Amino acid sequence: MTWKWFARLRESCGRNRKTKLFSCRKKKAEARQIQHGLDEHEEHGKTGAPANGNENPSTTDDHLVSTQDYDNLLEEHSRSQRENERLQGEVSRLSGDNRNLESDNHNLKETIHMRDSQILILRPYRTGFTQENAKNGFEDLLQNIELWVEKWTDKLIDNEGFRNEWINSLHHFPRAVHKFQQLLSCNQDLLSTIGYVDSDQDIMSACILRFVRQKIFGDMPCGIVSRRVELLQEVESTLPLCTAPKLDMSAISSWRAQAYHALFSRPEYSEAREKAIDAVTSELANILGFLCGSSKWSGFISSISSEIIEPSVRLDENFRRTNEEYYFETAPWGEPGEEMGRSFPDGQLRELLGSLECFNAVKHNRKFLTDQLNPIPSAEEIRNRLHFISSLHPALKVRELRGKNKKGSVTLVKEKVLVAWDPKLPRGKSPATLKEETWLSRFSSN
Repeated sequence: MTWKWFARLRESCGRNRKTKLFSCRKKKAEARQIQHGLDEHEEHGKTGAPANGNENPSTTDDHLVSTQDYDNLLEEHSRSQRENERLQGEVSRLSGDNRNLESDNHNLKETIHMRDSQILILRPYRTGFTQENAKNGFEDLLQNIELWVEKWTDKLIDNEGFRNEWINSLHHFPRAVHKFQQLLSCNQDLLSTIGYVDSDQDIMSACILRFVRQKIFGDMPCGIVSRRVELLQEVESTLPLCTAPKLDMSAISSWRAQAYHALFSRPEYSEAREKAIDAVTSELANILGFLCGSSKWSGFISSISSEIIEPSVRLDENFRRTNEEYYFETAPWGEPGEEMGRSFPDGQLRELLGSLECFNAVKHNRKFLTDQLNPIPSAEEIRNRLHFISSLHPALKVRELRGKNKKGSVTLVKEKVLVAWDPKLPRGKSPATLKEETWLSRFSSN
């Protein structure tokens, strides 16, 4: 019985093995058939012709339809890729815009915070002196000085007989002549300007303004004891170092302005102010005394005080009383008479010329604008043929708060500069060769 059972089991295993082999072979045959069909379809897609000459038309049409679908899919894929690239570029642009907006938003928040702090801190103290007032005040002072110079020197220009008589009388004013020549020697650019036609009065005005800047618009205001100003400046320099709480710039600016206002409001300041004005007036009169005879001395002194010194002191007080910081600035000029391209690279020179008021010393001080020249000079010509002569007055600027602890500068009045531009002047030749004799050149030669 055991043997029969083992025989039946062996027969059953043989049948199962044959069945499995047949099934495996069948599956392999089907796989080969499928692969063959795929190869034919691929070849047909490449050549556009049936893989088998006996293929019937319906199969060919199916292949053509499949090929068209494939081409459509490729085209659709290509369009999708292009659209995706466009969208990626748009996303990149929008991301950049978003970063810019985030930066602008941050700056606006800082500005709002700064304005809020200013409202809380500065509202109790406000002078009403605006940037427009500062601009007009400085321009009025410049005009006052120019009119004063014209009043006392016009006859030296227009009347040759008076000019000769005046030159011959200079030996009666040795101290004044010496003091003015000393002032000129301390300002070499102005000294080198003497001799250019129609520049004498500009030189005189520039000398007076530089004297006023030194005596009135310096570190020490007129009429205040120096030790008090030094203490104020020491405290101001210490305020930014404060912590817990830290003081922002608006608080420091407000403190400085109110401190100066308090000093100007002291009962003794009015008398000290008048004494200081008289002292500065007398000093300037002694420098310019060669312009006036003894018979007109009283009016000469009075005109200097009322038209130059008092307006200067008043403007300086207004500058110091405000929360904003007003200051004067001149460009870092090289030697008088040298080509401007030596001191400034091309890009910097172009930008600088746009921030200046330039007048041509060799063309009767006519306003100089490069874009109005005919022909318009090249950048190389400007570098090599435009000469710096002198600075007639500085720029007036103001520092503004732009954020919690940031300051930015704004130009209220441009710097006025004398330049020399003459295309006929050989390159490398000094414009000083174009000078002529003037009343100030005859004065300086004495």
